[in-house]
Amino acid sequence: MSEAWLLFRVQLRSRFSLKELSGINGSGSKASAKRAGMLLLILIGFGSILLMYCMILIGMMRAAIDFGYPELVMDLVVLVSMAMCAVFGIFIVMSNIYLAKDTALLYSLPVRSKSIFISKFMLVYLSELLVNLSFMLPAVIIYGSMAGGSAAFYLRALYVALLMPVIPLLAALLLDSILMLVVGRLRKRELITTVGSFVILAAILVGQFVLNSTLASSESSGEDFFANLFNTSWTKLQTLSVPPVSWASKGIVGGGYTSLFTLVLFTITALIFYIIVYYAAGAIYRRAAVYHLEAAKRYKKTAVTEFSGQSQGAVRAMYKKEWKILLRSSIYATNSLTGAVIAVIAVLFPVFSGDGGLISMLPEIDAWTASLILACAIGLFSSLNPGATTAVSREGKAFWLVKALPVSYRRQTLAKLVFGSVIPVLWALPLAVAVIFIFRAPIAAAIFGFLLGMAVSVAITALGMVFDFIKPKLSWTNEAEAIKQNMNALIGMVVGAAEVCILGFAGYLLITKTGLAMWAACVLIAAATVALAAVSVWMLLRVGEKALDRLEA
Repeated sequence: MSEAWLLFRVQLRSRFSLKELSGINGSGSKASAKRAGMLLLILIGFGSILLMYCMILIGMMRAAIDFGYPELVMDLVVLVSMAMCAVFGIFIVMSNIYLAKDTALLYSLPVRSKSIFISKFMLVYLSELLVNLSFMLPAVIIYGSMAGGSAAFYLRALYVALLMPVIPLLAALLLDSILMLVVGRLRKRELITTVGSFVILAAILVGQFVLNSTLASSESSGEDFFANLFNTSWTKLQTLSVPPVSWASKGIVGGGYTSLFTLVLFTITALIFYIIVYYAAGAIYRRAAVYHLEAAKRYKKTAVTEFSGQSQGAVRAMYKKEWKILLRSSIYATNSLTGAVIAVIAVLFPVFSGDGGLISMLPEIDAWTASLILACAIGLFSSLNPGATTAVSREGKAFWLVKALPVSYRRQTLAKLVFGSVIPVLWALPLAVAVIFIFRAPIAAAIFGFLLGMAVSVAITALGMVFDFIKPKLSWTNEAEAIKQNMNALIGMVVGAAEVCILGFAGYLLITKTGLAMWAACVLIAAATVALAAVSVWMLLRVGEKALDRLEA
C-alpha cells in the first residue's frame, strides 16, 4: 500500500498542480500572475455555471415542496450524479489507466502491478470526486436550507458524496478491463476501440434525448415547468430511483434506522464492487494495459508497383498525417469528432420521436433566416473543436520531428489549419442536408448557410489555434491530458462561442435597426465573415511561423 500511495502522490503532484493545469511554466512573479489570472478565469466560468445550476435546484425544490415530496429532488440529483460518473468514467478510466503514456515507465520500476493499478484508480477517483462534490454539495445545501436539515443530515450527505463515485467507477473499470483485454487480441484494435467509443457515445446521447423527450411533456416554462413535470411524470420519475441510487438518496434524506440501514447497504455494495474489481480487474490489468504499447502486426503487403516515384505535396502529406494520428487514438477521435455524432442524432431524433414542433416551425421561416440559423448552428458546433485547437500540443514529445522536417514552418502551420478546418465539415454537411430534406428549406438557402457557416468555422478554427501555437502543452503523460485537460482547448471554445455571439448580435442589429432588405443584410454579414476569416488565417500563419521557430523540441 505504501508503494501505491507514493505513486499516487507523484501523479497527483504532476497532473493536478496549478502549473500543470494552466500550462504556464516558469517561476517568478510574472508566471505566478499568469497562473492567478488563469485561475480567476476558471473560477468565473465555474461560478457562472454553478449559479445557473443553483437556480435550477431552487426551482425544483419549490415545486417538489408544493408537491409534497421534496425527497424527489435528492433522488434526481443522486441519479444524475452517479450516471454522469459511470458514463464519463468509462472514458476517463480508459485514458488514465489503460491508454496512459507512462505505463511503460511505471512497469520498468520495481513496483508491483497492483500498486500501479491502485494508484491510478485513486487518481481517477479523486478527479471524479471533485466533480461529484461540485454537483452534490449545492444540492445538499439548498435541500437542507429549504426542507430543513440537521447536522446529522449534512454528515450523512458528506459520507454518501465521498462514497458515491466508487460504484460507478468500479463498474466502468471492470467494463474497460474486459474490453481492453478482448480488443487487445484483435488485429485492428485501435479502430475497434475508436468505433466502440463512438457507439457508447451515441447510445448515451440517444438515451439523453429519449429521457428528455419522455419527461418534457409539459409546455410550461419558468417555475411552473417543474410543477407540471412532477405532476405529469411522477410515476416515471419514481421508477428511475432504483438501488443503489435509492439507497444513497434515502441514506441522505431518511431518518433514524432508515438512513442507517440504507447507508449500510450502500457501503456493503461498494465494498463488494471493490473486492470484485480488485481481484478481477487487478489480475488482468497488466496484460490489458500493455496491449496498446505493442506494435500491431502488419498484414497488408506493400506491392512494389505502389511506389510510383511521384512525391506528394508537403501540405497534403502533413494533412494526412494529422488525420492518421487523430483516428488511431480513441481519445483524440471521440473528443474531436463528437460534434458530428451530436449533430446527426440531434437532427434525426425529432423525426423518429414524432416531435414535429421544430419541423413544423422551420418551413414558416423565410429562406434567408434559415440560412443564418444554419450558419449559426455550424459556428456553434465549430467552437467545440479541440482536435484543431490542440494540434500543436498533441505532438507531445514528438515535437522535435516538427523542428527536423525539411518543410517551412508556414507550410506546417497551413497543413494544421487545413486539417482543423475540414473537421467542421463532418457536422456542417448533416445540418445542411437536414435543412433541405427534413425541414423543407430551399436548396439555395441550405447552400448559402453551409458556405457562410464554413466561413465562420474557418475564422473560429484559425483564431482558436493561435493560442495553441503560442503556448502548446507538450508535456503530458496520456492523450487525455493533451486534448481534454488542455487549457488551450477551453480557450478555443470560449473564443469560438464569443465570435458566434458577436457575429450574431451584429447581424441582428444590421437586420432590425438599419431597415435593409434581408438579402442585402445577409450579403453584408457574409462579406464581414469572410473578411474575419481571412484576417484570422493571416494571423495564424504569421503567429504559427514565428511560434514554431521559437519553440524548442
